[in-house]
Amino acid sequence: MIFCISISNRSIEGCLRQMEGAEMVELRADLAGFGPEQVAAVVAKHPNVMLTWHTTPESEPTAEAAIEAALGAGARWVDVEIHASEGYRKRIIEKAHRAGAKVVISFHDYSATPTADQLIATTEECFALGADVAKVITTAHSTAEGATTLALYDHFEPQRLIAFAMGAEGAFTRRLSLLLGAPWTYVAPREEHATAPGQLTAQRLGDMLRGGEEFTPTGLPHRVSVPATKSAAQRAVVCAMLAEGESVVENFAVCGDSLAALRVAEEMGCEVVQSGDTLQIKGVGAEAIRRILNNHSDTSIPTIHTGESGLLTRLLLPLVAALATTPVRIGGHGTLTRRNLGESIEALRRAEVAEVEGSGEGGLFVPIEVCGPIGAEHIVIDGSRSSQVASGLMIALPLLPNGATLTIENPTSLPYLHLTEQVMAAFGCPLVRTEGCDHITYQAPTKGVDCPIKGLNSSTSGGYSPTSIRLEADWSSAAYFAAAFAVAQSGTAGGRWQREEGYLLEGMATHTAQADELIVEVLRHCGAHVVEEPSGALRFMPSSPLRPLEVDASNSPDLIPTLAVVALFAEGTSRIGGLHRLATKESNRTEAVLGELKALGAKIGIEGDQFVVAGSCGTGGYALHAPIGGAPLHSHADHRMVMSLAIVSLFAEAHLTIDSTAAVGKSFPSFFSKFQTPDTI
Repeated sequence: MIFCISISNRSIEGCLRQMEGAEMVELRADLAGFGPEQVAAVVAKHPNVMLTWHTTPESEPTAEAAIEAALGAGARWVDVEIHASEGYRKRIIEKAHRAGAKVVISFHDYSATPTADQLIATTEECFALGADVAKVITTAHSTAEGATTLALYDHFEPQRLIAFAMGAEGAFTRRLSLLLGAPWTYVAPREEHATAPGQLTAQRLGDMLRGGEEFTPTGLPHRVSVPATKSAAQRAVVCAMLAEGESVVENFAVCGDSLAALRVAEEMGCEVVQSGDTLQIKGVGAEAIRRILNNHSDTSIPTIHTGESGLLTRLLLPLVAALATTPVRIGGHGTLTRRNLGESIEALRRAEVAEVEGSGEGGLFVPIEVCGPIGAEHIVIDGSRSSQVASGLMIALPLLPNGATLTIENPTSLPYLHLTEQVMAAFGCPLVRTEGCDHITYQAPTKGVDCPIKGLNSSTSGGYSPTSIRLEADWSSAAYFAAAFAVAQSGTAGGRWQREEGYLLEGMATHTAQADELIVEVLRHCGAHVVEEPSGALRFMPSSPLRPLEVDASNSPDLIPTLAVVALFAEGTSRIGGLHRLATKESNRTEAVLGELKALGAKIGIEGDQFVVAGSCGTGGYALHAPIGGAPLHSHADHRMVMSLAIVSLFAEAHLTIDSTAAVGKSFPSFFSKFQTPDTI
C-alpha cells in the first residue's frame, strides 16, 4: 500500500525535507506558488512525483508551463481536473503520455457528496476522458455519505480508482480506500501541513495499518456461559450507595465498567468487599453522599472518575445534580473522552439543574462540571437518543421533593428503563409509571413530609434500603456466542462447525428486562433452530441456511454489530435498523461496522437508518478475505467491535489480525478464554 505525501511548502528546501523517505509525492505546485524552474528542481529530487495544479481558466497557461517542467524533470504522474478546459486537458494528457507519465483525472466536491448514480457517471466520465487513474473526492457530512463514495469500489477496478471523502466525517474513508484496493492514498507530512480537510498524517495512517495481533479463536466451545450483566451491576452499585446498610449483590462479574462503579462507591465512603462472585456493599445513604459532595473549598472542585463507562457517567450526572449544591466534576479516560454527551447535558438543563457545563468541542464531552440542585418539579426530557440519562434521572427521582415527576418523551431502549425500574424496586424504591402513546412518566411514591434538607425526602437514604439481589447473565455478552452458534449450525464454512448434538448457551434467564435478549427472537426468525432445555439452557441445533434479517434494533443498539455479522452469512439481503443510536458509543459504530466489514470484502451499505447487507451464501455469494495488504482490522478501541469481529474471523476463509483486543476488558474480560477448550463453560 502506497502513501502519497501531499506537499505544498513554499520553499524548495522545505519541500525536499518533507519528501525524505516518501514512496510517492504529490507536489501541490499551485499551493506552493512555484514557477517552472522551482517545480523542476523539486521533481528532479524524487523518482515518483505527481504534479498537481488545481486550475482556474486564468491559471491554465501557468499550470501548463509548470507541468511541462515537471515532465521534463521526470514526473511520473500528472493530475488534471475533470472541469479543466477541453483544450488544456487534451494537451496535458498528450504531453504526459509522450513523456511516459500517467494521468490522474480528478473530481472534487468541496461541499457535499453527490448521489451514487452521479458519482458513477462522474467516474465513467473520468475514464472516458483518458484517465489512467480516476480520482473522485467528495465531502462527507455523515458516515452514510462516506459509504456512498466508497461504494464506487464495487463498480470499478479498484487499482484504477482513488475515491474517498474529505472532512471529519469522511476521514475513515481514507484508510478504507487503500483496504478496498486503491493504488495509493494521500497523506500529510504533519498535521499542520494537511492540504485537505480530514487528511491523515503519514504516521497516523501507518500506525493504523501496521502491528496487528492474531485474534481468531481456534474453535467454538460446545457449551458456554457468560458473566452477569454489567448494566444491572452498575445500577445496583449506585442504588446500594444510596441505601444505608449492607447490600449483597450475587453473581457479580468483574469488568472495567463495573470496577469503575465500585471505585465511585468507595470514594463516596462505602465499604466494598468481594468474595468470588458475591459483592457486599455497605452503603452510606444519600445524605452522607450529599455531605461528601459539598464538603470542599471553592478553589478545589472534586472529580468523580467514571473510567470509560458512558452508562456510569450518565447515571451519576443526575445524581450529583440532585445532591451537590457546590460544583462537582465528572470525568473519565480513554474512549469516554471522545463520547458526545450532549443529550445528557441537554437533559440536565431541561431539568433546570443550576449549572452544567461540558468540555471540549461544543462543551459536550467530559469532564462535565455539575452544580445542583435540580430546579424542575416536573422534568420533561427527550429520550430519543439515549435511555441512560433517563435512567439516571429515574434513580435521582426519590431524592427530589415529594411530587416530582419525570416525563420521557419519545423514549428509546425501553427494556433498559424497565431494568432500572426493577433494580430500584429491589432497593425499596419502586416508581409509579404512567404510559402515553409517545411518552412515559415516572413518580416516586410519596414518603411523608419533605425533609428540611432541600432535595431529599424524609428518609436520609431517599427511600433506598439495603437488599440482596442476584444479577442475571448478560444477554449483550451472550449475543456473540448465540450468533456464532446460529451461523455455525446453518452450514456456513462448508459445515465444518456443525454439531448434530448442538451447542449450549447456559445460565441465561429468558423473558428478562434486558434489551439484548432480542438476539434469540431475531435468530429464530431468520431460521436458527434454538431449543430451550428443561434446565433453561438454549441448545442451538443444525438448521437450514439462515434467511435475511429484517430488524429494527433501535431499542437494542449494542446488538447491531453482531447482527451485521450474522447478516454476512445469511442468504439474501438483510436490513438492520437503528443506526441513529450508534454515533455516541465507544466508537462511531456505524462507521466502525461499515468500515471493518467492507475491509473484509463484505457488501454492506447504508440506506437511511439501516445497514443493508448482502449475505455471502446462496446465489451471488462472495468470500470474505483479509484486508488488502494484510493490514489489521481496526478495533476502534471498542469492546463490541472486537468481539463481533472475532466471530467473523471464525468463518472467514482468511487469516485475520486486529490492532488490539484490549478493549474487551471493558465488559467481558474472559471473552477469548471462553474459546480455549471445546467444552468451555
